Amino acid sequence: MRISLSKDGKLLEETDKHLKEEVAREIAEKFLDEKGISGEIKEIKLDTNWQVRFVGEERVGEILIERISGRVLKSEIFLTEAVIEGIYRNHVLEKFNDKNLKTETILVHKERGYATIKLSGNEAFYYAKLDLRTGELLEEDTVPNKGLMAKIKKLQLDAKYK
Repeated sequence: MRISLSKDGKLLEETDKHLKEEVAREIAEKFLDEKGISGEIKEIKLDTNWQVRFVGEERVGEILIERISGRVLKSEIFLTEAVIEGIYRNHVLEKFNDKNLKTETILVHKERGYATIKLSGNEAFYYAKLDLRTGELLEEDTVPNKGLMAKIKKLQLDAKYK
């Protein structure tokens, strides 16, 4: 809390009031524990409210904490690229039984809330769009490795999943 005092020590006004950084850190850690998310807090910054950035093996994100009350106003929690890749690799293995998979690209569209991934296998290329928050498969396409029509479709899918 910041206050303005007169020369004789009387309180003139309260200029700023906010939680200490340590308290904001504790609130963020408790919030992550309640959600079952393991992560390390990388940055805490006081702007209009406390902004807390965290990074974990499975999830990354930001938490917005109200500067005075300590209430969590908003949280944006996303799966990491490694988790997205693992989810889709397992899906392709179960659905298509293609074991020789190579990750071509993973593009994260954080503002749109999804990631696109392209895998190449023995028989086909696999394209998908996955939700960054849940890992749910939103859209999926495959195209064979060989053939003239396959090359045309591959170009179309490369444009669609970028």
